[in-house]
Amino acid sequence: KAIRAEATAAEAAKFNIKVSDGEGDVATAAFGFDTISSLAMADLEEVDAFVANANKKLKDANVDVRVDAVNGSLAFTSLAVGTDENGVKSAVKLELDLGASFANSLGFKSGTAYGSGDTNFKMHIVNTQAQLQIGADAGDNMKFGIADMSTKALGLDKIDLTSVAGAEKSLEKLNQALDKVSSERSKLGAYQNRLEYTISNLQNTNTNLTSAESRIRDVDMAKEMIMYTRNQIVTQAATSMLAQANSIPQNALSLLG
Repeated sequence: KAIRAEATAAEAAKFNIKVSDGEGDVATAAFGFDTISSLAMADLEEVDAFVANANKKLKDANVDVRVDAVNGSLAFTSLAVGTDENGVKSAVKLELDLGASFANSLGFKSGTAYGSGDTNFKMHIVNTQAQLQIGADAGDNMKFGIADMSTKALGLDKIDLTSVAGAEKSLEKLNQALDKVSSERSKLGAYQNRLEYTISNLQNTNTNLTSAESRIRDVDMAKEMIMYTRNQIVTQAATSMLAQANSIPQNALSLLG
């Protein structure tokens, strides 16, 4: 789809895009076309090329805004995502120095702000590290992660040894890869030492708990034996007294006889 417009003689089509916040303008990007003659312009610029040119100018000017062509209109999107969570206000303002018909064909009016908004958000970053419970309490845990050690991650997937320059660069990559691997190995060694210490500590704790449980069980057994012996004595005494009570009538009869 082409943008069609009319422009007067010796008039340049220019755009100034400003991105501002509550403290004033942050950055400005200016771009446009060469001075053109007074005539009806057909296919002044293809939309894709126009958008590409706009985005390039915005990027060169460090303006965090992207331009897209959506259903024949220009859509401006802020790229400043993830930089602030305190409600920073931003606005995009277009300043047009165009012929009236050309500006109208784009749907713009000179000096008009075409969008503003508040950016207030929170970002959640997923932690993919493994977590091990190394103690009895909820906070007794250890997290560890292993970096990507593949050849691609180490930059060794494209090694060129066909030339002196390529070989030198490859040696540099190898040294960097060795440093990265050594650093990761030292981290793993620290993790291993921590786990070995934790295992030893848990073994000692288990031994102490087992010993304490055994002593508790021994105390309970002695208490139960004491109670059993006491009950036996009471039972035997009661039986003896009952036997004596039963023998009293017999003794009385023997005296009468």
